[in-house]
Amino acid sequence: MTEKQLTADAKNMLGDPKTALRLMAVPMFVSLMVAQVNTFVDTFWCSSLGTVALAAVGIVTSFYLILSGIGSGIGIGISASVAAKVATRRKEEADNIASVSIKFMFVIRAAMHPDNAPHSRPRPHGGRRYRYIR
Repeated sequence: MTEKQLTADAKNMLGDPKTALRLMAVPMFVSLMVAQVNTFVDTFWCSSLGTVALAAVGIVTSFYLILSGIGSGIGIGISASVAAKVATRRKEEADNIASVSIKFMFVIRAAMHPDNAPHSRPRPHGGRRYRYIR
């Protein structure tokens, strides 16, 4: 690839490693900060509801971080697999990995949906999840 064909982003990534790491770290830092601010706001709001609500936020936050870590690991693994196939010019295998991973994502999403939980029961009030107080 000639120098003229490289985009500005590719030049940044292939140039100085310190600059490339900073450019990649900023979006990750912002997303983690948004998640942390969300947790702080939930904790602050639930603290007025009592200790049980506050404990529930702590437990849910732990599960969120575990599931987020698992999802990130799966995403990184899939990206690395597709990148390795693309780098060796095996486009059909890369397409196969990508399509299987999308199907896998839908299966995991369906399995984790609250309506599929073993403790779910038929809902009163016309099938609505929550009953609104008027």
